[in-house]
Amino acid sequence: MTDPDGRKFEYMKRLEYHDISHARHRILTVFWNHTDSRLENAYPSRETVAAKAKVSLTTLDSAIKWAKSNGYMEVQREATSHKPVTYRLPMPPDLSPRGGEVELAGSPTIGEAQTDSPTIGEGGSPVSGEGGSPTIGDLTDPLSDPVSDPPPTPTAPVQQEQGPAAAGGEDSFKEWIDLFPSSKRRNIRDARTKYAETINGGTTHQTLMDSTRAYLEHQQGIEDGRYISRAEVVLSERKWDKPEFKPKPDSNLTQLRTLEALAQNYPPDSPERQDYEKSIKAERARLVQQGYVEDGAGGLKRPELTPEQRKSRADAYRRNEYLRYA
Repeated sequence: MTDPDGRKFEYMKRLEYHDISHARHRILTVFWNHTDSRLENAYPSRETVAAKAKVSLTTLDSAIKWAKSNGYMEVQREATSHKPVTYRLPMPPDLSPRGGEVELAGSPTIGEAQTDSPTIGEGGSPVSGEGGSPTIGDLTDPLSDPVSDPPPTPTAPVQQEQGPAAAGGEDSFKEWIDLFPSSKRRNIRDARTKYAETINGGTTHQTLMDSTRAYLEHQQGIEDGRYISRAEVVLSERKWDKPEFKPKPDSNLTQLRTLEALAQNYPPDSPERQDYEKSIKAERARLVQQGYVEDGAGGLKRPELTPEQRKSRADAYRRNEYLRYA
């Protein structure tokens, strides 16, 4: 394993302080073992990960779903007929003790030579022996995957929408209705009224945009979009509000917002703040290189799919029913 810039080392050092279950920690470690120096291009089979992490396939599938929802893992490339899905591991936020916080005596720190310290190897298990624990805590905790874990802390504050799209005005309505094919934009006046009612009812413009995109992509995968409803009907019947169309958190943006939130804990001229500012600048540059664009409020937003990309995704949905709900 080569790690010229120390990125893989830093990943495991940070993950040590995250409050996640033993099984999920082992699963992430197996994927970590299969990534390159940039924490990308990991495509082990489900059977390989389950065997190395010593978990069932059911537990593995649940852990992968949790990791994707909480920003610990993201899909880099979808599966093909010759290769399973490829993952990348975003860098976890640094939750190590700082300032007045006192680290527990005897806690294992990656990089220090200790008796019976966890060893990370190709086997994918960061624990010493069958019953060891990769994180500080109760050593009697079972290895089985719990029903749920507490969300990673600290949580970045919710950013209020700004700009013309946040007010629910004509510009934001036009942005929303332009998502639909031209044949589905009839009854514009009724659609505009329903749009205003939806926004005034407490739904944000961005939530409506993301959910509507998910609805349209889902319907596009069913007989080439034959069952897409008119824009006005989507609002009046709240078709966008079904569970399967709830927008999934973008782990890239979650990582960036967490870094920005953590930076606010330190004075502007402090070394810690400057370190975070460097990380934020590097993360923003990476996202811009991937196609993310400014959202008009000083942040970034996910790039829009091109018509060719939407068609490719719809074709993938038709070929694999599971992808619609993954």
